[in-house]
Amino acid sequence: MKRECLIVVVALLLLTRPVAAQTTDCIAQHPALTALDDATMIAAYRASFVGIYGREPSMQPGSGVDDGQYWISVSNHFGAFGDRVCRAGWSRYWEGKLRGVDALDPSLGDLPALFQPGGPVPTPTPQPVPSPIQGPPGPPGPKGDKGDQGNPGGVPTESLNALLQRIAALERTVEQLHARPVYTSCSAYLNLGFTRAAIAGCRLVP
Repeated sequence: MKRECLIVVVALLLLTRPVAAQTTDCIAQHPALTALDDATMIAAYRASFVGIYGREPSMQPGSGVDDGQYWISVSNHFGAFGDRVCRAGWSRYWEGKLRGVDALDPSLGDLPALFQPGGPVPTPTPQPVPSPIQGPPGPPGPKGDKGDQGNPGGVPTESLNALLQRIAALERTVEQLHARPVYTSCSAYLNLGFTRAAIAGCRLVP
């Protein structure tokens, strides 16, 4: 009988002692950083989520960062952190975990979250739009000229004009050659040393 009474007394002592003493990993207990009721915890989690991701969480179970109930369940009670201090409530530590950072200083559990309920909703930073892929620039013109923008090859206008003039002169020369009379049926090749008598036997073709 005495033994049964002793067991009951020990059980009552275990049930009534403070939470910090029940957790053997804790060497100290800090006050809860926020209220631990569901409404407060959901508001704190939501403020951090919107501040980090710029949208509302889906609250879908098993959806990672969107699973609000999971994040509330890991932070709404006293538990030992890496420095063996018991902490509770939504803090900058849990906000960092929500952001995806694994290695965090446990003392962040004593600091309030950066994003608070009722605070201004940050505007997400627009991502830069990559420019279309462009081909390599044309070769530079003379004296550092970047080339004529009117032609895709980057050839200077002066070079194009000179080339066109040479082509036109060549075409005129060819036309002049075609206009000259042609001699056929000659018994000897014409050269500059022949006289008019030497080509008397040739037939002129216009």
